[in-house]
Amino acid sequence: MSAVMHTPLRTALSSRSLHARSSAAPHTHFEPLDSRQLLAADLAVTMVDNVPSFIVPGDKLTLAATISNVGDTAASGPVTVRFLAPTNNADDPIGVVATVTKKINLKPGATAVITAKIVMNDQPSPGVYDYGAMIEAAGALNASADNDESMVEGGFDLKLIFGNYADRRGVVMTTTDEDGTIVTYTLKGAGYGEFSAAETEDDRAGLNMVGTDAATQFTITTKGGDKIVNIDSDINIAGSLKKFDAKTSNFSGSLSIGGSIADFAAANLTDFDMTIAGTGAAMKFKAGAITDLRLDSNTPLAAMDFTNWLWLEDPTRPDLSEDQLSTLAAPWIGKLTTKGEFSAITSLSGQNAPGTTLGAAKIGGLFSGEMIVNGNITSFSATTIDQGLLLASGTVASANFITCLLYTSPSPRD
Repeated sequence: MSAVMHTPLRTALSSRSLHARSSAAPHTHFEPLDSRQLLAADLAVTMVDNVPSFIVPGDKLTLAATISNVGDTAASGPVTVRFLAPTNNADDPIGVVATVTKKINLKPGATAVITAKIVMNDQPSPGVYDYGAMIEAAGALNASADNDESMVEGGFDLKLIFGNYADRRGVVMTTTDEDGTIVTYTLKGAGYGEFSAAETEDDRAGLNMVGTDAATQFTITTKGGDKIVNIDSDINIAGSLKKFDAKTSNFSGSLSIGGSIADFAAANLTDFDMTIAGTGAAMKFKAGAITDLRLDSNTPLAAMDFTNWLWLEDPTRPDLSEDQLSTLAAPWIGKLTTKGEFSAITSLSGQNAPGTTLGAAKIGGLFSGEMIVNGNITSFSATTIDQGLLLASGTVASANFITCLLYTSPSPRD
């Protein structure tokens, strides 16, 4: 009996269990996969727009990028940020200027800022560029590449400027020449200077100074390399300067000044046109070796000191006659001193001269030029005079020559 009674119960339980397993089977094995939520970390980068309104060579910049975890699980591991800015690559002017790899640990929604310090060089051409950042990370940290690059369009305005311009004051510009000499341009006081590129291969680069006054000081300093810089530019200064200090700079080209300069210093001057239109206080002038300088100054010269001043024939200047290659014209000169030869053709007008038009001239080498003076001369001396001309409309208190080979009378050079 018991076997008969238990048999229906076991059969019923067994049947219900089978039914339960059978009815649950579709929910276990046939759930659609696209209804599940897949959890993953996903990084995004946003470039921080923090550079100045314009950038110049020599600027020390801190580039910054914000890394965000826009995924739904934590992102922990190394991430590499490559910062992009102007380079000297003509084919791709925006290139990698700094690379930073850093370990991060970001919860979903968290952010971190990664920075890099750079010094802007002078290789890229001036202009307006994009800049930004791109990231690289392992797949476990970065499920999607959609937000792996961020650019600030037109945010990098590269200029060749120094001084006070727009919202920046005391901007210092630094360049490096071919032999590694670091050249620094500064302007203290009012105004700013800006270099411009030559328009054609036959043109010179330009340097324009705007808004300067009689208290402004312009300085070029050098270090490293041979500590000398060669500047072949057309320099235009609309106003005046207190100081033009470029003792380690060799110049060719031209310098045109609308006002006056109180103190001028340079290294060598070669095939150089220098025009001073203003009538300020008497200027101090100091230079190294001079060859075919054409100095025309409405400002008188308190003192001139240079290594030598040569007249040399120049077949590259067919626009100039022989008597126009190396000239000096000014109202008056207080003192002129040179250790070597002086062969310039000099004309002193005597305008507003304080008693004497030429106070003292001391030539340590050969005098083979012309000195035509409207007024009086206090003293004139040279080691040797050969084919030189000294002419004064007034008196010459003292003239001394150790050797006089040929001293011509008041006729201009043929």
